[in-house]
Amino acid sequence: MLRAYSAGFTALSRVADVVLVIGGGLLAYTLRFRRVPDALPLSYVAVIVIAALLAALLFPLLGVYRSWRARGLRAPVGQVLLSWAAVFALILLMLVLVKKNDLLSRAWMALWFLSTAAALLLLRVGLYMLLHALRARGYNLRKAVIVGCGAQAQALLQRARDPQWAGFEVAAVFDPGMDACEVGGVAAQPLDGLGAYVADNAIDEVWVSLPLAQSALLEPVLAQLRNSTANVRYVPDMLGLFLLNHGVTEVLDTPMLDLTATPMQGFNRALKRAEDVLLSLLILLLVSPLLLTIALAVKLTSRGPVLFRQKRHGWDGREIEVWKFRSMRLHHEAPGVL
Repeated sequence: MLRAYSAGFTALSRVADVVLVIGGGLLAYTLRFRRVPDALPLSYVAVIVIAALLAALLFPLLGVYRSWRARGLRAPVGQVLLSWAAVFALILLMLVLVKKNDLLSRAWMALWFLSTAAALLLLRVGLYMLLHALRARGYNLRKAVIVGCGAQAQALLQRARDPQWAGFEVAAVFDPGMDACEVGGVAAQPLDGLGAYVADNAIDEVWVSLPLAQSALLEPVLAQLRNSTANVRYVPDMLGLFLLNHGVTEVLDTPMLDLTATPMQGFNRALKRAEDVLLSLLILLLVSPLLLTIALAVKLTSRGPVLFRQKRHGWDGREIEVWKFRSMRLHHEAPGVL
């Protein structure tokens, strides 16, 4: 029932967005020419219709109609504004390519973009507030169960209960351990009853929150849910690993999880090198008067070179030479003195 409702809501949103694109064009024409048009010029009609078709095609591809559940308002607003900007950019590019951009009022184009963006924004804000109010009162919630009793499971349950993340109701917790445990006051049930519970209680989501040490338990969990239509999601305790630049890399046609991996590869490495060189030159130019003053002070206050040189290890363990202003006096140590 809930999934059918979501599909209907998405279909209505698509229709509403197309209507807003068309209505924004008509409103902009009225504001620009200060009159309600009896009939728009054909060039304006063609551009508005093409924009509406592009919006109907691109908005779904760009993720505008993804579920808002458990997401902040920034995500849907940002997605729809960026998608409308992409549609409008394609319209402008098309007009330039066919050399018809001089047939349309630039003021109308600007008003159309702004009025439609404002309408799309207000629609999202209104729907978000409506859904937030309904879910805060217990309507339109998806039922979920959590597998696991660790800190990650505790955090999941806490977020599900937070009104800011309204949209899910955690119905039960299951734990593969032998000892009894509870998550947020909810006593965990034995793992062998997971499949039957999900089937009997119309569960929409199963969140498997197990540490990597218990990853072998994923197989019996999936075996119990093999005939279930619920969404099964694995929530590994990634933060517990203190991962650096973690991601997924394909090596030998095998996806591998990066526990620690350098981002300085390919284009990123070339960009970092260019950034280092340009910034270094700019900083040296800006502080050159200060550097000359320090160099002169070192030379006048003690004998010896101005710069001190030292060998150190740099990228990939390669030996580099470091230069810095000498801060110690030049001297010769006696033999055998440490």
